[in-house]
Amino acid sequence: MLNTGTLPAGAVLAMVSSVFASGLHAEHRSFDVSPGSRFVLDADWGQVEVRAREGAVVEVDVERTEKVLLEFDQVDDTVTVRSETRNKGVFGWFRNNRGPAPVFRVTVPTRTDLDLTTVGGNVEVADLEGSVMVSTVGGRIALGEIVGDVESRTAGGSIEVAAASGTVRANTTGGSIRIGRAAGGVEAKTTGGSIHIEESGGPVVARTTGGSMELGRVHGSIDARTTGGSIGAALAGQPGGDSDLRTTGGSIHLAIAEDIALDLDARTIGGRVSVDIPVTNQQMEGKSKLAASVNGGGPGLTLRTTGGSVQVRGM
Repeated sequence: MLNTGTLPAGAVLAMVSSVFASGLHAEHRSFDVSPGSRFVLDADWGQVEVRAREGAVVEVDVERTEKVLLEFDQVDDTVTVRSETRNKGVFGWFRNNRGPAPVFRVTVPTRTDLDLTTVGGNVEVADLEGSVMVSTVGGRIALGEIVGDVESRTAGGSIEVAAASGTVRANTTGGSIRIGRAAGGVEAKTTGGSIHIEESGGPVVARTTGGSMELGRVHGSIDARTTGGSIGAALAGQPGGDSDLRTTGGSIHLAIAEDIALDLDARTIGGRVSVDIPVTNQQMEGKSKLAASVNGGGPGLTLRTTGGSVQVRGM
């Protein structure tokens, strides 16, 4: 049960009316806010869908309310919804025993920051002007074009971000990660799938133990490691620091813009190193090791694989 002893009176009344309205199996609430508002959802179960539109109202529709206790609260321009499963007991946590999950359909003003937490459901957010923080266990995360920073985490599904004007952090233990355009840097980590990044305006950190990587156009350094596939990447802008790409399960294919300066160190076990760009200070050991300077040298670029070849070419 929710502890109502420390809740504001308005929040308690909202929760109580929600309980009595649960026979309708649905509930609707609306809140007047100002541009730049914040919406918080803290649910221990449920699917989440968020859409944005012009205006100054947050609207919340909850389906299957007979399964949850709801609490609504507003402090200034922050709207908070808390949801707790009814009578979950020891065995109530098992999804098969609980049946279909509650659904939270939320409409927010175009300029809104989001902080969404749920368990046992997918999270979908349409195009939005604001920062987005999302966490779920047991579902996938799909975000549209976000004007702001993105932080997303799931333990049971894939993560997709169409675009972000800031930085993107994506972490999953059960699926792939796909990111379109990020104006800032990107951190993408998974233990259960591939990673695909179309373009990053800053450094990229990528980790997977279950698939390959495609790292598009990166305007910064790259730190990428996988034990389950090949790495394809493109250095489109001068990195401010060292880059390190490593795999034990495939080849490395790297494209470099013609004006980038760096020091290259490429080695492979199980293949060969080939470089199709002008280099100086070249040092080779057979066909599997090469050290050289590109455009006079600069930050380090380390390429390592034990399961394939290394190829460096121009963009």
